[in-house]
Amino acid sequence: MKIGFPDALRFNSLSGPLADIRRDLTQASVELVTGRKQNLGRVLGVEAGDYNIVAKALADADTSIDRLTLSNNRLSATQIPLHQIRTALTDYAVETDSLLVTDEFVNTTISADAKSQIRQIFTSLNSSYAGRNLFSGDSVESAATSTADEFFTAIEASLAGATDAATLDTAIDTFFAPGGDFDTLIYQGGAGFASAVRLPTGGTVSFQLKADDQSFRTALEGLVRVAYAPQEGQVDFAREGVTLVRNAEALLIQHEAELGRQQNLIDNSIDAVNQERLILAETENTFAGADPYEAAALVQNLELQLQTAYTVTARISRLTLTNFVR
Repeated sequence: MKIGFPDALRFNSLSGPLADIRRDLTQASVELVTGRKQNLGRVLGVEAGDYNIVAKALADADTSIDRLTLSNNRLSATQIPLHQIRTALTDYAVETDSLLVTDEFVNTTISADAKSQIRQIFTSLNSSYAGRNLFSGDSVESAATSTADEFFTAIEASLAGATDAATLDTAIDTFFAPGGDFDTLIYQGGAGFASAVRLPTGGTVSFQLKADDQSFRTALEGLVRVAYAPQEGQVDFAREGVTLVRNAEALLIQHEAELGRQQNLIDNSIDAVNQERLILAETENTFAGADPYEAAALVQNLELQLQTAYTVTARISRLTLTNFVR
């Protein structure tokens, strides 16, 4: 069979449409699998601007949810060591009170227990979340406090010159007073608070609890008074320490309640943003979502077109150079 020059031209003319069909079939197949339209700029036309606005708002909502979730997790992480300190102090105060009912006082035992509580507090105060210390204020990298051993070295140096209950009382007060050794030697965090988080529903959530907070100072001061009670008047001195521990416990309860309140604010904000995001996602889907039935029909139609085009091409491809030049 002889195939003439017009057939060769027809063969060449099919290469362009074949490429177009293959491209359209690939795009339609992706839309069928993903449920998302491809080449939105071409598909949406004048509506592309509206789509971009909705897509930007949706991305902002996702970012807001991530930020709020991180803040909520940080508050939850702060609650854990705070609760540990408070419950340990509660148990300690009850137990120590029972030992101080009479004037009998086993100094070594109660002193060791108080020092053990101090070590636990320092461990809790240096807790971190997501690579950042929870009680360091606006300091990103530094620990919240020195180590417990460094604390004992500093407090014992401050108390070295105390000869009786009165001078011991003064030395302890001076150590924990603003600007004293606790501030200069023990607290290692920043002077300011960690950055507050602005809520999309209005208001802010702040992270204002630092290791130099009065609640922790009071707890440590009370424990120091028990641990280093003088030989003379030691029971009364220790009882004053336990009273301070109970005062610290009350302050810590207030902090726990405040953290819970702030977590509730964040939860409400996350719920509000999720509701907004749901509406935005539905709107975005009206622009970019591909109807599965339409996508399936288009794929089937393009496959048929491609099969037909290949059939025609296969017939024309029988053209040989000999047939062409005859």
